[in-house]
Amino acid sequence: MTDPFATRRRLGRPRKIPEPEAVTPVATPAPARSPERHALDLALTDYRTPCADDDRFLQDRIPHDTGQALSALCSKCRARPACAAYATTEGPKAGYWAGTPYGDSRRPGTKQR
Repeated sequence: MTDPFATRRRLGRPRKIPEPEAVTPVATPAPARSPERHALDLALTDYRTPCADDDRFLQDRIPHDTGQALSALCSKCRARPACAAYATTEGPKAGYWAGTPYGDSRRPGTKQR
């Protein structure tokens, strides 16, 4: 007959595993905003820009005729000075900012590879 307690004797008494300590969640700080971004955010709080729901402003590659249309919309925008300051400082990776193409949009009408 096999001893049912042989394994327990071999391994010893079971150790009590300590309860994990309560972890207090640490809030990650929001990334610091540049003064230019803050000024742009303020400009956008009370004014609906022409680019608000127009995805053409965020495209990577913008055809020449579309770029001209976007520049015309930007020329009428009250937030353009703040937008230009932000774009100059931050250097967006793509899109039209204050009537200026950034990223691959600098080459209007180029074909994708």
